[in-house]
Amino acid sequence: ITHPDPTLAWDMTDLPIIQKGKAFLNISEKDGWRQLYRVAMNGKSEQLLTKETFDIARFHQVDEKTNTIYVNASPDNPTQRYLYQMSLNGRSKAKKLTPANQSGLHRYNISPNGRYAINSWSNANTPPTIELVSLPDHKTLRTLVDNHAYKAQIAKLALTPVAFFKVKTEDGLEMAGYMIKPANFDAAKKYPILFHVYGEPWGQTATDAWSSLWHRLMVQKGYIIISVDNRGTPSLKGRDWRKSIYRKIGVIKARDQARAPKAIIKPYPFVVAHRI
Repeated sequence: ITHPDPTLAWDMTDLPIIQKGKAFLNISEKDGWRQLYRVAMNGKSEQLLTKETFDIARFHQVDEKTNTIYVNASPDNPTQRYLYQMSLNGRSKAKKLTPANQSGLHRYNISPNGRYAINSWSNANTPPTIELVSLPDHKTLRTLVDNHAYKAQIAKLALTPVAFFKVKTEDGLEMAGYMIKPANFDAAKKYPILFHVYGEPWGQTATDAWSSLWHRLMVQKGYIIISVDNRGTPSLKGRDWRKSIYRKIGVIKARDQARAPKAIIKPYPFVVAHRI
């Protein structure tokens, strides 16, 4: 099943050259956020194109004819990714193009002329869909992969929805996470917790995207599945969040992940503290 990979929605490996070789575009974190700059080829001038303070997950494409830049971002929710349109002159705010009814994580492959895109998307409770859309109106022209048979099979399982939450540790750190409860969940009972941990620095685990059915199997066995993203993950939470692990790989991660269960035990009385 093809699905949006949050890792693939986080990169910029090239420096797009514009203005007939007089300038190029570059993503930099120097002001605390991953933002897009237009830099003169002679190095004498630089312009910040991002009017708001948020992280750009990925630069997609620039269309000089329409003065348009397409980027992947999610200013309001670091667990998600959407397509945004920006102006090449930096005079207007970023405009979200992804429809509101497609919440989740999106990955785009935009045509050279900027008029069309392949949109691969899903969310934690919706299996993947791949469609051809027109831009900038984001109108669906054709559904390429809808996984209809797969979705029908999934619907028969009566799966409990993935619920997202935030937890604040004793260090005052707020981390995003998700929780999957058994189908017959009873708040008056006690349940063991299985934590799914990756850590840093390459990917997030608490993303609003369709993921492993192994977790769904484990909740049927009576476990509650939880995953939280510690500092150092490539979350859209600013440079300080990501760079905090510099020369501390595994140290900060372990601290954050150790304190998350302690913070979760307090508000959730259905957790078996000695079975995490």
